[in-house]
Amino acid sequence: MRWTVFAFCFLLNLAFTTYTTKAQGYSQVVLTDIPFEPTITIKKEIKERLERNPVFQASDRISQSFMYWVNYSRLFPKEFRDSALIPYLQQQPRLKGKYTNSLLETLDKANALPFLDPEEKLSKAARDHAKDIKRNGGA
Repeated sequence: MRWTVFAFCFLLNLAFTTYTTKAQGYSQVVLTDIPFEPTITIKKEIKERLERNPVFQASDRISQSFMYWVNYSRLFPKEFRDSALIPYLQQQPRLKGKYTNSLLETLDKANALPFLDPEEKLSKAARDHAKDIKRNGGA
């Protein structure tokens, strides 16, 4: 299972804001398009559990990768911080700031969270949301 930029960027976009447009009430991050392929060993226990899940099996590769990395960051927050997030931040200096520092601090102190099993209704809601964003001129 290869690391996908999509999955990593999605996680980062959930956590970071660097440029704020106050008039419109939302935040935006503009990143440089730089390939990012960290050398992180795939955790067998995560991969095997996901591969037994029918929703995971029916998902495309990008969605599977996303599900893997969400669980990796939940189960091993400090390891995710050190092996994925910090190297990514070194490539993307625009992300540095108080939000980044807060995320790094939070991950450093975080305990593992439970495994998040893919679920059909939630997956469908995510797909429908993505289609709605696209239909309304989003990325």
